[in-house]
Amino acid sequence: MMNTMTCFKVVFPEVFPQLASREAGEEARRFLRKKMKEHECLVFDLANKNLTPSFVDSSLAVLMSEVGYDVFKQKVKFDNANETTKILIKKTFSERKK
Repeated sequence: MMNTMTCFKVVFPEVFPQLASREAGEEARRFLRKKMKEHECLVFDLANKNLTPSFVDSSLAVLMSEVGYDVFKQKVKFDNANETTKILIKKTFSERKK
């Protein structure tokens, strides 16, 4: 019997109306940290929106730093990330991992 894991989906523009400030990122990080504790995996649906560097750093990169890169990579999947946001996330994560 195959064990299928259901992931909790977070549609960023629906849950976080502001995707462009450090403060909004901190609020998002608190929400996402709680959801990571409640669920085995999460899907972050970015809805092809552009995120700012300050939002990505204070939400996603700090969260990755708190839980560890390997745990983050295991529990979180991204969906509907445009190319600009993908590059920004990779760059920000790389800087946080140093």
